[in-house]
Amino acid sequence: AEEEAAELLKKYRASTSALCATQSEAREAECRAEAAAEEARQAKERLAELSARLAHAEAGHSHEHHETERRLELRNKELESSLELEATSRARLEGQLARLRDAHEQLASELASARAKDHQAAEEVRKLTRQLRELKEENSSINAKLSEVTRAKSAAESAAAAE
Repeated sequence: AEEEAAELLKKYRASTSALCATQSEAREAECRAEAAAEEARQAKERLAELSARLAHAEAGHSHEHHETERRLELRNKELESSLELEATSRARLEGQLARLRDAHEQLASELASARAKDHQAAEEVRKLTRQLRELKEENSSINAKLSEVTRAKSAAESAAAAE
């Protein structure tokens, strides 16, 4: 029973360590997701700014404006690609975060189970200790009665021999 309790305590400690590591990973993933969202927001703002500049450039079709328009279109495409990459990264991080949350829930469940088993083992140890004490008391009582019966038998035999 003590070995089971020690094993349960060992599993409990391992589960707790794993739970802490999982929580840390979840926090890091959440921070990365927030950073990706901020970068996406900035990219959208930049895209809007460039789109406005592009619209302004389209208004006057001089050669210089045409070249600027072309550069802005290229930059716009670059930003759109960057935005798509950020969206992909964010989706990946959100998936990772969901997996980490699932792992966290599983570890919490295992921890609760280990605690319940530990409590059950402690109760069993208390029960067995009580039973052992009661059996020792019963054994002591039986030995005392046996000694008394032996002494009485011996006294009776002595009295019978004396007569």
